[in-house]
Amino acid sequence: MMKKLFLLTSLITLLVGCGQHIDHGNKAPHSDTQQQTKNELMDKSTKDTKQDKLPKETNEYISNPQVTDDQNLQRPGDYYVDERGGATLKKIKIVNKTYNVGPIQLTVKDVKVIHLIPDYSLLIIFTP
Repeated sequence: MMKKLFLLTSLITLLVGCGQHIDHGNKAPHSDTQQQTKNELMDKSTKDTKQDKLPKETNEYISNPQVTDDQNLQRPGDYYVDERGGATLKKIKIVNKTYNVGPIQLTVKDVKVIHLIPDYSLLIIFTP
């Protein structure tokens, strides 16, 4: 009997506590409104700042700092070696298509199958 009473009391307390966070369309007190407005302004300024830093559109090739640059590999058999390792082009298909994925516009110029051999300094070696 005592367990049931304790569980019932706990359940009621939990439901009442959770129910206080539900918005029933009532206006918030003035101080909450000011705090909410400040938070909205901060969120907006943060979003604007982040969006300003992103490039709107780029056709520029951006090299990966961890992988050998493959932009000059154009025919199967071509290879390139640098401080990050080596790359050999196995296959290539020129696509030159633009795809719209939601709000993102993705342009695929080519698809390459590349055999990469990373430099030893870039390898993570696990020892048991």
